[in-house]
Amino acid sequence: MSKSYWLYSCNMANSFSLEIDYKGCDVKMYYHTMQNQQNDCGIAVMRTILQQLGLKKVTTTNIRSCITEEINQGLSLLDLINVFEKFSVITEAYEVLDLDEILTISTPFIATISNNGLPHYIVVHQISNENIIISNPAKSGIENIKIEQFKETFSGYVVLIEKIRNLEVPNIQENKSNLKQFSDEIIKEIPIVDKLKVIVFTVLKLFIPILIILGFQYIMVFQIEKISNLDLGLMLIISISLLILYFIINIGNLKIRNKIEHSMQEKMVTDYFQGILKDNDFSVKSNSYLLGYFWNIIMSVPGIIQKFYFKIQFIVLVCFFVSLTFINLYMAVFSLIAFTCFSIAILIAYKKNYLFQKHFVMEVNQFSNTVTQLLNSLLDIKIFQKQPDAIDYLGSGINRYSNVKNDLKVAESKLMLWQDIFVYLIIIGGFSFYILSFMLNLNVTAPLFLFGLFLVFILANESKNIFNAFWEYQKSKVAIEYLQYRVNSNEVSKEKSELANYLLDEPIRDLQLKDISLKYEEKVVLERISVNLKAGNIVGLKGNNGSGKTSLMKIITGIVEPTSGKIIINNHDEFETVESNWMINRVMLYTPEYYIYNNTVKNNYDFNVFSEKSQSIVSEETVDFKLDYPDNFVVELDGKNISFGQKNKILLLRSMKVERDIYLLDEPSTGLDIKSTISLIESIKQLAKKNNKIVLIATHDPLLLDICDEIIDLDEQKLERVGISEEQFL
Repeated sequence: MSKSYWLYSCNMANSFSLEIDYKGCDVKMYYHTMQNQQNDCGIAVMRTILQQLGLKKVTTTNIRSCITEEINQGLSLLDLINVFEKFSVITEAYEVLDLDEILTISTPFIATISNNGLPHYIVVHQISNENIIISNPAKSGIENIKIEQFKETFSGYVVLIEKIRNLEVPNIQENKSNLKQFSDEIIKEIPIVDKLKVIVFTVLKLFIPILIILGFQYIMVFQIEKISNLDLGLMLIISISLLILYFIINIGNLKIRNKIEHSMQEKMVTDYFQGILKDNDFSVKSNSYLLGYFWNIIMSVPGIIQKFYFKIQFIVLVCFFVSLTFINLYMAVFSLIAFTCFSIAILIAYKKNYLFQKHFVMEVNQFSNTVTQLLNSLLDIKIFQKQPDAIDYLGSGINRYSNVKNDLKVAESKLMLWQDIFVYLIIIGGFSFYILSFMLNLNVTAPLFLFGLFLVFILANESKNIFNAFWEYQKSKVAIEYLQYRVNSNEVSKEKSELANYLLDEPIRDLQLKDISLKYEEKVVLERISVNLKAGNIVGLKGNNGSGKTSLMKIITGIVEPTSGKIIINNHDEFETVESNWMINRVMLYTPEYYIYNNTVKNNYDFNVFSEKSQSIVSEETVDFKLDYPDNFVVELDGKNISFGQKNKILLLRSMKVERDIYLLDEPSTGLDIKSTISLIESIKQLAKKNNKIVLIATHDPLLLDICDEIIDLDEQKLERVGISEEQFL
């Protein structure tokens, strides 16, 4: 094997251990951790290794807190080595040139494999001559596979444990996700009156049947010989009235539940969406997983609400145990022991079912991504004649989804069956206790016993409801944990807030960028760029693709933060960056990447697709493009039923009609004919010269460059002033 630090990326994390009797070998316990997200199999395998080495209480949060950079592309081999070192585990990465060497490697170790065509990490727990026991974080459990099957997917790299020092969790402050706090925040916001109603409704829902049974039992035991038709009729009326009250209580409880659910869904979805808007990495718009994430949130809310109801139901259950104690101590003790034993068994089953649910959520989102990609690439599939491959790809996705769904259904069915068995065992135990009480001459009357047995039956059913509530909550946690996005903080620095307040009353007439640099990882996009933009001037920005034109505009907008440099506004103090949440009110960025909605032409260029609220606009004469369609023409999603040129005209109208101090136009003449380009030129002149606006145009169009007062050439790193000699701007 040769040593390697090959940078490796992987394409959901709960842990459990499993004992396996491996073909005559000693029984061993193997840990397994499932990934929470599509890109964190590296975190999952590290947790599995650390637990296998004896650090059983290590969490994925402990490991993630050791990672300082984003892991959108997954963790490299070098990342794994560095994180392991923080836990006092020395590891090395090797390239395996001879597959037979795998048989000689000491376990456990991490191996790289191909998973559905994507790089992926697994943990190898044990190897024999024919079989290999692995922990694949994309699966719900330990797998025992053939060596040849492993070799088919093995991609040639392993991470081996070289030395273990003082194994311990590093003392690093853990970052908490705001997403997990949503349910607690919503529950805290529930009005006290609603909480009291839920408690009262829950208690009455259980006690109304008891009152009815007590009434009829009293008549049967004490009044059966002298009861009249009137008494019986009165009893029936009271019972029916109580049942009507029971119905009303359940409807009221349902309304409160729906109210809480609506409030939670609204908060979670809007907060999640606001987090995406604040991300400033608008490539997420093309992320085919996002729609699945929103559905994860919506579908998880009913289960999260169960956390609130679970507490109430548990308190009521305790009250039932106390009530049963006064009726019959022996039966109460029996029920308590049975409930405790069953709870332990159920919790063990839940732990495994939790992993099945995690696997299911992962496959649902993966299948959603598969369908989205296929629908978005129909033209590519047809032109490149990939129809059979695409159908097979879709079929394999359906098969994986169906298999995982079937595994989950089987596991849930077993869980429900055990709950039913618990109810039956409680009832059987109650009758057995009654028989034993007579055999042992215990002082138990038949009426009291029957009432106690009825309470036990209700107790068993309520226990089942509690278990179901707990399981629904656990399932919801799986969906929430799967979400890749973490809601960003809303905090803005005091310095930036003060500047924002000042700018509200003062238009931007002068904007200077001084020694601006921008790097993405190791790639230099902009290096020490200095630009001065003044109101009334039209500045051109040219350069080859990748020269940084769009990035420079996004820095001005506040969407992208420069690596270094200063930004000076209206000759005031220098700032390292401008926050998009206030700068966006002063800057308008046009880009052909904007979206066309399924709405009328007018609503699209006025951007009234969400509401009728209008934005302040410059004069109608300033921006005027003749469109080929009337204002009431309905455009299809993303402008599918109009030409590319008409689409860009609508987007230009949308951008240039809005009142701003600065206009940044990224390739505005793309798709326009000569007549429309001339109209665009006149509109740009009107904005800059007549309305005294700052205009920056990124373009290669000579017609647009001809109207510029200055031209910045990012390739040649120079500034061209029209009619004036060139000068270096770097």
